[in-house]
This record gives sequence, C-alpha cells and structure tokens, in this order.
Amino acid sequence: MKKTIIILSILMLLFPNISQAISENQPVESTEDTFDVEEKSSEVMAESELSESLKIEDESINTKDSGNEKINQEKEISTENSSPETKEENQVVEKQEKLEEKEVLKTTEVESTPITADEYYQLAINQKSSSATLEAFIEGFDIYPNDERFSKGINESARLLLDWASVKQQVQSGVQTARVRYEYILTAPVLNETIKRETEYKLNYARVGKTIYSANRLFEIALSENHVSPRFSIFVEGFNLYPLDQRFSKGIKSSSRELLDWATNQHSLGNINTAKFRYELLFSSPLLDQNLKEEIELKYEMAIQGKIMDTSNEFVEWANNMESSSTMLNAFLEGYKFYPRDQRVINGIYISTEALFNWASSQHELGKLDTARVRYELILTSPLLSEKVKKDTANNLKLAQEGIIIINSDTLFSKANKEQNSSAKLNAFIEGYHAFPDDQRFINGINSSARGLLDWATKKHAEGNIDSARVRYELIISAPMLKSATKNETEIKLEYVMQSKALPSINKIIKDADSEVNSSAKLDTYITGLLLYPNNESLKAGLNSSARELLNWATIKHSEGNLNTAKIRYELILTSNGLNSFIESETETRLQLADKGVLLPTANKLFEIATNETTSSGKLMKFEEGLKFYPTDKRLIDGMNETALSLFNWTVKQHQVGNFDTAIHRYNLIISRQGIKSSILRSVKSNLALANKGLKPITIERIVNAKVQNYTHAQMQNDINKLELMYPGLISQEVIGKSLDGKNIFAVKLGNGKTEVLFNGSAHAREHMTTNLLMKMIDEYAYAFSKNLYFDGFNVREVLNRTTIWFIPMTNPDGVTLVQLGPDSLGSNVSKKAIEINGGSKNFTSWKANARGVDLNRNYPTMWRTVSNNPGRPSESHYKGPVPLSEPESQTIYKFILSKNFKTLVDYHSSGEVLYARLPGHIENLVSRKTGYSIIDETNFTSGGDLPTWFTLELGMPGLTPEISHYVGSRPVPLSNWDSIWKKNNSVGLIVADEAYRNRR
Repeated sequence: MKKTIIILSILMLLFPNISQAISENQPVESTEDTFDVEEKSSEVMAESELSESLKIEDESINTKDSGNEKINQEKEISTENSSPETKEENQVVEKQEKLEEKEVLKTTEVESTPITADEYYQLAINQKSSSATLEAFIEGFDIYPNDERFSKGINESARLLLDWASVKQQVQSGVQTARVRYEYILTAPVLNETIKRETEYKLNYARVGKTIYSANRLFEIALSENHVSPRFSIFVEGFNLYPLDQRFSKGIKSSSRELLDWATNQHSLGNINTAKFRYELLFSSPLLDQNLKEEIELKYEMAIQGKIMDTSNEFVEWANNMESSSTMLNAFLEGYKFYPRDQRVINGIYISTEALFNWASSQHELGKLDTARVRYELILTSPLLSEKVKKDTANNLKLAQEGIIIINSDTLFSKANKEQNSSAKLNAFIEGYHAFPDDQRFINGINSSARGLLDWATKKHAEGNIDSARVRYELIISAPMLKSATKNETEIKLEYVMQSKALPSINKIIKDADSEVNSSAKLDTYITGLLLYPNNESLKAGLNSSARELLNWATIKHSEGNLNTAKIRYELILTSNGLNSFIESETETRLQLADKGVLLPTANKLFEIATNETTSSGKLMKFEEGLKFYPTDKRLIDGMNETALSLFNWTVKQHQVGNFDTAIHRYNLIISRQGIKSSILRSVKSNLALANKGLKPITIERIVNAKVQNYTHAQMQNDINKLELMYPGLISQEVIGKSLDGKNIFAVKLGNGKTEVLFNGSAHAREHMTTNLLMKMIDEYAYAFSKNLYFDGFNVREVLNRTTIWFIPMTNPDGVTLVQLGPDSLGSNVSKKAIEINGGSKNFTSWKANARGVDLNRNYPTMWRTVSNNPGRPSESHYKGPVPLSEPESQTIYKFILSKNFKTLVDYHSSGEVLYARLPGHIENLVSRKTGYSIIDETNFTSGGDLPTWFTLELGMPGLTPEISHYVGSRPVPLSNWDSIWKKNNSVGLIVADEAYRNRR
C-alpha cells in the first residue's frame, strides 16, 4: 500500500492540476512547459508530499471487524459528518441493509440444520444487493472451499460491488460509501489480483476523501492533452483506476513510445536532466514491455552518467563509414539499441548482415573456418535478420563448427548441370537442394532431371529391363520437391515393376486403342495409357478424339430416348484425365439433362430451326443452341460463322456511316455468342472499342517510323496511343512511374499469354536508339498478328497468344531529352542541376545518366557496394548514386518487375555488338545466334548494380544485355547503323517469348 501512496504522491507532485481535477472534477491544465519548470523543485516537494501521504496512511481506519460491522460503523461516521442530503441517502442504505440482515437472520432461524452447497449457492445468487451477494458467497466458500462456484461467485460479485462503489466515488457525497465497500471487498478470500489491485488503488483515494473521474471522462482528459508527459501520466492513472478498460492500456503503450522518442531527442540535444526525468516517469508504467524497458534502462544509465547521446544521423554516418562488414554491423547494432525504429538503422542491419554473410561464406569456402564461424555467430546476434540469411547462417555455422568446408550454390549448380548421366544429375541437384533449399534453381533442376530420368527408365521398362527401371523409379520417388504429376506417374510404373510386368510402349497403346471397335473400349485404352504417359501429346489427342467420338454416339442415343445408355457413356468420359475443357463441359451438361430425364433434339432438327430464322440475330442464337449439343456438327459450325460474318459486315457498314448505337448493339450481340471463330471476334472487339468512343473503323497499318536519329519521348507517347487504339485487346499501356522531371515512364503490353517477358530500353541517355528498336518490334509484331502473318519464321499469333511481351521503351526520359533536345526542354530546377553537373555546358551529347547525374544501370541493389569505377559524385556517367534505388526511375523499374512474374529480361544497350549475361544458357545462345553478338560471361564479375545482375541473381531468371551497335565512342549511335541493327534484332522479341513459353512455363 505504501508503494501505491508513493506513486499517487509523485503523480500529484508532478501534475498538481491533474490531482486537483481528479479531486474536484476540474479540467486538467498541465503543459509540457510547466512540467519542465516544476521539475526543478521536485525533490523538495516530493519529500513534503511523501511525508504527508504516509501520515495520512498511518491515520487511516484499521479494518478489524467483520464486513457488516465495518459497513455499519462507516455509515454512522458518514451520517454524523454528512450534509442533510447525504444523511438521507445513508439512512436509506442503512434501512436497506438492516432488511437484508433480517432476511439472512430469518433464513438462518428457519434452517436450524446445516444447509447444502446448492442451497448456499441459491441463497447467494438470490440476494438483492452486491454486498449481500458477496457476503453470502464468502460464507459459502468458508464452508465449501473446494466448490468452484463460490470462488467464481466471490470474484463476480466483488467486481459488481467494485463497479458500483466506483460510480459512488465519482461524487464527493459517495466517497465514504465507496470506501466502506472497498474495505469490505478486500476481506474476501480468493480475490483475483486485478480486482485486488484496482480496489486498493481506489481505496487509497477514498481514505483521503478524494473523488475519481469516470473512465470516459478520464480518457477525454488524456486525449485533450497536447503534451505527451501529462497524457502518459493520465493514461497510467486511468489504467490503475480502470485496468479492464483497453483504452488506457493502448494509450499507455502508444504514449510511452512517443514520450521515449521525445526524451531521446532531448538527451541527444544535451538536455540530460529533462531526459532523465522522463525516463524515470516511464519506469512508473504498469505495462512496460521488455524491449522498451531495456531501451529506457540503457538511455537512463547514460543520463545518470551525464553522457550526451549521439543523434540517429550521427549513428548512421558513423556506421556507414566503417570499412568492414563486421564493424559496420556492430555499429548499426549499437545504433539499433538507441534508435530501434529508425528505418536507416534497420536497413543498415539488413544490408550489413547480408554483406557479412557473403564475406563469411567466401572465407568458409577458402577453408578459413574460425574466421567464418566468428562472423556467423556475430550475424546471429542481430535482432533483425531476413529468414533466408538467418537460416543460411545457422546452416553454415553448423558446418563450420563441424569442420566442413562449403561449396557455393553456383558451383554446385554448375556441377549438377555438367553431369551427363541422368541419375548422377538428379543426385547432384538433390545434393544442391539440401545445401541450398531456398535456391529455386535446384528445385527446377530436380524436376527437369527427374523428368528426363523417368523418360529413360520408362524406355528401359518398355524394353523389358525391369531391374534398371526399378532402381531409377525408386531414386525419382526419393527426390524432394518433386511435382505431384511426376511422382504419381513414377509410382504407377513402379507398381508394374514390382509385379514384374513389362510396360506397354506408347505405340502399342495407340495401336491397341485404334484396334478397338467401339468407342468405349478405345477411350478406356487411352485412359490407361495416359496414366502411364501423362504428358504424351499423342495419347492426349487420342483420348480427346475417342471421347468426342463416344460423346457424339451417346448424344444420338440420348436424343433417341436411351437415357441409361447415354448416362453410362457420359460418366465414363468424365473419368478421363487430360480431357479438354470443351468436351468436359458438354458432357456435364448432357449428363445433367439425362439425370432429369430430358431428351435431346436431333442435330437435323436444330439446324432446320436455325436456318428458318428470318434475321441474322435470330439465326445466331439458334445456331449457338445447336452447337451446345452438337459442337462438332459441321453444318452448325459453318452456319454459325457464316451468319456471324454476315452480321459483322452489315454492322461495319452501319458503323462507317456513323450509326454508332446500331453498330454497338450488333457487335455486342456477336461477341456474346459461343462458337464463333477467334479471327472474327478480334475484328468485332476492335471495332466495338472504336464505336464506344464514337470513332469510325480504323484501317490496319504500320505506325512507327523508327528510322530517325532522335525518336523523342513525345513521339513515342503519340505512337503508343495510336497502337493501343489500333490493336485493342492486343496492345495496352500503363504509366508505371515518373521521372525526376515528371515525365511518364510507359510500359506497353503486347500479347495475351500467361507467360511474360520484359524488354527494356534507353536506361542510358545517349543510347536512345534502343527505344527505336523496341517501338519497331511492337509495331511489326502487332501488324503481323492482326494480318495472321509469319515474321522471320515465327507464327506471331501463336507466340503472342502464349506469351505476353512487356516493353519499357524509355527508362530514362529526362536523360534522353537532355541528349536529344538539350537542357532547355526540361523544367528549370532539373535543367539547372544538370548543367551544373555537366560543368556548365549545355552540350549533353555524351550524357548517359539521368537528370540528377546518376547512372541508372548502376543503381540496383545486387552487388551495388562493389560497383567499380564509381566517381563518387553526380556525373554524366558511372555514378552509382548515394544508395541503391535512390532514383525514381530505378525504383519504378524495380517495383514493376516485382509486381510481375517475368521469365526473361532483355535490357538493351548500344555499344559493342556483344551480349552480356551472368550464368548464360540456352536463351543467350539463341539470341547470340540470331544477332551474331558474342556472349560475354559475367558470372565471375564482382562489379554489379546493373538491372540484369539483380534480375538474374535475386530472381533466378535470365537477364540479357545486348549491345546493338559497334563501338561509336561517347555519343549516340548514328542513324546510318539502323538498318544493320534492325536486321540483327528484328525477331529477338519473338525468340525470347517463344523460348520462355516452351522451356520455362
């Protein structure tokens, strides 16, 4: 109780206005300024207040009698010293309690024999006041201490009585009444700690005759406080008075953090006493979490020693100036103790732990186990670690402690790829996965090599070499991260092996299926075949062909009224794996009708109904109904498309003369029908988009004039708008970000495939010929798609329906504008800074950077710290920037890539006629073969910061950097080189898109 009195005294000392408001129900008027002034005399005042508080406590009424006796004594005291109104209230309470006592005595007299626990419990819950209920539960507990109903009843009735007394204490006339109830509550056994603490706290107020605020009023006072110290103290007071009210606990947590930040700032400014006093105030919090407590203790110890704390800026600067990853990490960890919420410190810890892990791993690979172990242990002391770094560090530490030298993931991956034997290759990838379980390359390698080994084992199995097949099947099944389809297929084939059964070849399965006379038996054979060879396209084609054949036969039986026969065939078809969605949907529809006993009309009848319609719209609807039941009926298919084309041609005429409403209605009618050829639908949708905008049909033509020296940002934007309008549904544009000067950075989407690749141009300002190249690709590919043409041997429609190509034609629009049009074409502030960086010159012919003098292709995070030839300041080229991703342009590309799932990145540059790549493979060879550019393997290059390095090493996908022209010096590529550039690169987009779909779906 003395501790509570001390806390109250300190609160009243620190906040006299608050203590007065609580006792007199007056608004709180404390401010941070008065708080600071008052603290100068705090020690003298604290002694006086503490002495007075202890004196009051010593003079408090001692509670020695039973609950009823204390209540009666308090009522007498209260009655003698109260106002007439208070006396009247006390008399009413006294009468009520006497009646309660008579009821209890009357009950006791009637029950001369001991009563049971159930009877006591009923007696307690039937009491009409909380005091009487609590008393009855206490008496029941004394007799039946093991009956949980009484201990629970004590706490529930004590809570009700406590809440009732708390309301009484909010007015002066009710203070003594509340005091008596508090003292009685504290006599109860098995009282939970929350109720006990709250009661004791409120009793201390009542003993000195003080009222309390309601929870709502106290919370309002706290929220009205503009300064954090008094607001924090009021929240603490509110929690002590109303511990179950979550508003106060939340208020303590939020204001304690705010107060600590304020105190920390004062501390770093040299205001040590101010900070020290706030730290002490924070220690009074009843809800101080361990992390916050440790931070306060650390800063408080410095304040006691009179030490000024470094600012967060000083900590960050000190850490960034460290020469090694170890010292940098230690510096950031030290800063984190004092500034745990500073994002720069947090980022510094993440960056330095990753850098230190990489360095420690390199030492580990060299056999310097003790050096690596010490660094691993340091990393694991960090409170902030990515899950990957934490896991990899723990794994490497264990290996170092066991004296095992590690091999890096690239070495293991290269070793696995070089294995010629399928079993050895799979084992090597499994080994790599166990060493680097988060490296997707090993997971992909396991599945690709398992597939290859399964094909080899299947061949051996079919040849009768059962033992060889069994060993390989068992190895495949043991592989981790195996795709379920591969695992299922292997398990089925292993069952054949275990039964010493030879595996039928694919040719034999097809031959057996074709020899079957009826469609049901043929389908059964293909179903069995696909269980053994689930990826075989010939078997899939045979299965769907026989399913279609059987569906047509069952449909005829259905239309003839043989429902059961039809149902059996429908159900057989639906058991097939590899069934195409159209056949599956049609079969499900027919089965539902057969289940309901509904007959199908014949194809002849449906064709007759359709042809008898007098309008094209009516014919379309009837043909569509017919195709739902007979989707392969050539008469219905031809009738549907002939009618659609006829209606389209009529609608185009209406469109051309400006009858937009009529055209829109008919276009929508055609689009809403099923079974129309995609070539017709594309034209309809394109014209509909124009009609909706009030535009007449557009004639398809080429848009981009790429053979110009300066293809500007404005011209590019104009061409993108035209292309999107000309090819709706094929081309769309997005503004994915803005440059320093506010220019739009465009991404152009070409195609409708689920697989996606990305082409990027003009990251370097003077290399703007790459924008010409990418815009020309978009134009030519779209034209070929719309005309159903081949381009350099590629079926463009097929490629773009499988793969979507994204283009960012101009990454650095400000830099390109500086080179092409000069600084006067930019905003004055951006222009002024660029001229300053350029030594006062307005000639930007050799400029590569963005308008702020940062080389965007050196501003990405991977290996940024090791970028070579960095001038250390803004420049026309090579400056990597103050931190990774410091520029809006690089941030835009980085975020856009992370929002997608690109399988390949091609980042076009302009000088050298070479192809740079890390970990070059199949796609690099294809592009090299087309362009004639020799591949330069960057795998072992230590300089980074470029976009493809980040894309390849962090996302695990190929990142290519083709240089489109022979070296021309520090200037833009001349127009005379254009024809050669286009000829060498014209189909690179299609090559990359096609390879991504075929090999990395």
